Amino acid sequence: MFRVASDYSPKETVERLKEAISTEGMYLLCHIPASTNVAHVGLESPFHQVLEVFHPAYAARVWEAREDAGIAIPVRGHVYESVAGGVRVDWQRPSVNLGLFPEPELATIGRELDPVFERIVHSVGTEPETL
Repeated sequence: MFRVASDYSPKETVERLKEAISTEGMYLLCHIPASTNVAHVGLESPFHQVLEVFHPAYAARVWEAREDAGIAIPVRGHVYESVAGGVRVDWQRPSVNLGLFPEPELATIGRELDPVFERIVHSVGTEPETL
C-alpha cells in the first residue's frame, strides 16, 4: 500500500485528496465517514474516513479481462488520526489488488494505475512510505 503522514488536518487532508482525485481524472465513488458512523451507535473514535476511487473506463477494462475481478475495485483509501500521532493516509495499490488474478491485462491495468494513486496520496504528504 501507499502510506504518507499528512501535512494537514484530517478534514483538510480529505478535501485535498478529493481535489487530487479530480485532478487525476478519477471518480470518488464513495466517501464513508467511518468515525461519524461509529458515533451513531454510541461509540467514540478518532477521525477515520474511507474514500473509494476508480474510473468507469478502467472498470470496463477490468470486467472485460475477468468479470469477477470487479471485487478488486474500486481502490480504497483510509484517512485517520493515528494513535502514534498525526494524520495518516493509507491507500491500496491497484497493482496488488488486480495482481491477485492471473490475467496479464489486469496486471497491466494495475501498473498503469499505481502512479495515479501514488500522486493522489503524495498530494497531502511529503514523507511517503511504501508498504
